Amino acid sequence: MYVALAICEGEIDHFEKLIVDDENVPIDSLDHGVEREPTDGRYKGRLKVQCFNGSDTQTSSSLLGAHSLWGGNHQLRGVAYAALRFEWKKATDDELKDQINSNPYGGIPNVQFVIRGRKVVDLTAITPSTYNTQFYQSTTWSQNPVNCLADYLRNDRFGKAIPNSKFNWARFKTAAQLCDTAKYSGSDTAHLRCNTTIDTSKKMFDNTKVLLECGRLTLPYQAGQYACSVEGAVESSDLGNLFNITD
Repeated sequence: MYVALAICEGEIDHFEKLIVDDENVPIDSLDHGVEREPTDGRYKGRLKVQCFNGSDTQTSSSLLGAHSLWGGNHQLRGVAYAALRFEWKKATDDELKDQINSNPYGGIPNVQFVIRGRKVVDLTAITPSTYNTQFYQSTTWSQNPVNCLADYLRNDRFGKAIPNSKFNWARFKTAAQLCDTAKYSGSDTAHLRCNTTIDTSKKMFDNTKVLLECGRLTLPYQAGQYACSVEGAVESSDLGNLFNITD
């Protein structure tokens, strides 16, 4: 049985783990475009997988190409997906002696992957005064909620497609830097992190709220541009200035 399993919008960083019917499948790696087989266990010799990270230049799957309905034009560019081939084999005598299940598939397999998700632009490294680059550019994997929010708002495939001129990039950079430096007491790990799934069938407003909540973010619209800031505690000494209070 051949399966083409779409995972999400690309390009993602990489696939980390394959799980079939709630069982971790031992595989050396799940590198982009490389056909792999389990190195051990009951799926060995009965399963092949080929993962694609969803780049805009990826080519057709050689694994699925063995099927008559999959051709060279089936490239799924921009979509992270996995090509899988499941095979039922009769158990060998040794497998039967070891009581290894000769047919691990009790029906259509339930396939899951652990991934490092979509690659985005790192706003902590931009120069705001000159930043006016096209959306598709150098990207990296990031858990920074500001980076993920900007990616969604700018994306012209599944996001809002807001042009760069509508962003206050200085405010976005400052917010992104704060998310990278906000740490729990006694910890070196930043706690404002985005580990969520965005369902593109849902309303854009609701998805934006999810991303804002990941980093305690606000998104004011000022002077024709979107700004971004991180909600934080206010020092007592600043309350007078904040509320314009006088003695």
